[in-house]
Amino acid sequence: MRTVQRYTQIGILNGHKFPVTGIAFSPDGETLISAGDNTIKLWNLISGKLIQTLTGHADHWSESAVTSVTVSPNGQFIASGGTDNTIRIWHLQDFLESKQGKTHTLTGHSQGSGLAQGVRAVAFSADGTILASGGGDKVIKLWNTTTWEEISTLTGHSYAIASLAFSPVERSLISTAGSTMKLWKLDTYEEITFTAASAPRAVSFNANGQTFATGGLKGAFSLWAFKIQEEVIKETLHSEEIRAIAFSSNGHFFATGSYDKTIKLWNAITGDLINTFTGHSDAIYYLAFCPDSSILASGSADKTIRLWKVA
Repeated sequence: MRTVQRYTQIGILNGHKFPVTGIAFSPDGETLISAGDNTIKLWNLISGKLIQTLTGHADHWSESAVTSVTVSPNGQFIASGGTDNTIRIWHLQDFLESKQGKTHTLTGHSQGSGLAQGVRAVAFSADGTILASGGGDKVIKLWNTTTWEEISTLTGHSYAIASLAFSPVERSLISTAGSTMKLWKLDTYEEITFTAASAPRAVSFNANGQTFATGGLKGAFSLWAFKIQEEVIKETLHSEEIRAIAFSSNGHFFATGSYDKTIKLWNAITGDLINTFTGHSDAIYYLAFCPDSSILASGSADKTIRLWKVA
């Protein structure tokens, strides 16, 4: 059996016609879900073959109409956000087995303005009971994942929502917009606002929920201690804007992706740079580790998804 060397590219997935704006893995690690153009694509991670293309979001402009995608912790649902102001819910198992499947459409976001239109980010809570969506309309909506009814609307940001991340251990949500971040404690609806030195474009929690990281303009990276809500590390990690950050579930790695077309893999314990991955011909828009932390997937403005062996 051929041994695949670590820190090498092991595959390229082609099929999207516009930038890849989101990537997620099914919890069993067998399926990769990607968002781009006005579609969501399901890929077999072992063979690299396309299983299914999901359509339903309206294509409102020349950029990718599907802006974001996430998978529920139990693997039952895919949620996608689009420039058509909707969140679409797809029953994953249905679409793995057939071209037809059960769907839901969630509405309530307004259009927003300029380039930041529609729903910009979606995320499931760790227990899977809440879906959060953030829009160009500067608000965050929380949805009940049993009834798909809106629970509440969180307001207070002055700019379009750029990214969302739930704590893996607490009922808390981080949102970024403009140069601010907000921590929302969902049990009490307490709202804590942070001001970042460089506008954060991406946010991600580490596996134990003790820290979260943000990446932003001019390659700025910050690591924040969740309990004390303070910035503990501030570095410049790329030559251009950091658009994507991901932590591995085993706690060993984190990765950053940038407009400089590179992906950097870091030791999450020591902070040392492990490797720099090159190959994409345009900006990196999204990163995700597979559930067992062995593979990192990257989505780019070059319309491709690349797979990298990391463990």
